[in-house]
Amino acid sequence: MKRVLKLSTCSLFLSCLVSPVFAQSVPSNVPFSDVLEASAAVQTRVHHYGEQDEQLVEVIEPAKKPKANVVFIHGGCWLADYGVDHSRALLSAIAANGYRAIAPEYTRITDGVSPWPEMQHDLQQAVRWVLNSYPEEPVWLVGHSAGGHLALLLAPDFHHEVSGVIGLAPIVDLAAYAQVANGCAVATSSLVPVGVSSAEFYEQFSPVNREQHANTQVFRGGADVIVEQSQASELFVTQTVGDAGHFDFIMPNTRAFNAWVSWLEEQQ
Repeated sequence: MKRVLKLSTCSLFLSCLVSPVFAQSVPSNVPFSDVLEASAAVQTRVHHYGEQDEQLVEVIEPAKKPKANVVFIHGGCWLADYGVDHSRALLSAIAANGYRAIAPEYTRITDGVSPWPEMQHDLQQAVRWVLNSYPEEPVWLVGHSAGGHLALLLAPDFHHEVSGVIGLAPIVDLAAYAQVANGCAVATSSLVPVGVSSAEFYEQFSPVNREQHANTQVFRGGADVIVEQSQASELFVTQTVGDAGHFDFIMPNTRAFNAWVSWLEEQQ
């Protein structure tokens, strides 16, 4: 079931709650460079969920007792070139809305070498660390783009332990995305481990082919040219923000950002 999002009063109200850095509204269809610039100004606290250097989470605490833990899985075409650092503006805004904001780093594609199954195992371990470290508050999984693919893939493993999952412009069908003509889609084939056929891997690790968490919500941008509407699926309850580009969902105080934070707020 798909529906075009109409922003509620709650969505508009939330624009006043985000970090003071983002006190004024941000235009739609923001470039990734704006997200990087905003994120560069934010400091986080780092914890390790495993023994490897990259097995870390960045955390920002809210001013008061958290409403919930929001575990944000960053995107970036599954590539090592894009890390948790571009999530810091989002983390800051989430914390300003009263949530403990947590972003795990994880094994990604390096020099074309498949990160599988280490990528999946890292994130499973990171979520387990959050559940064990902060047992008093509910946990939500949120992921953007390739991170949305991973959040939707991961959530059923924690079906009874997390409150729900939010996919932001997520890649849900790997086989279909591998056919798309853009630089991010090219990386899809590098997910496939040596000795495994692409068709088999795409079938097994596409969210459209797996049972989903009972409380799953997807958001898409009508102006997204990186993860286009071909990745929409009737299997997911989806809200579309008509003028939103791909990166609007991770840029605080855009209409798209306020839309999904508003929905999260309504679930508390």
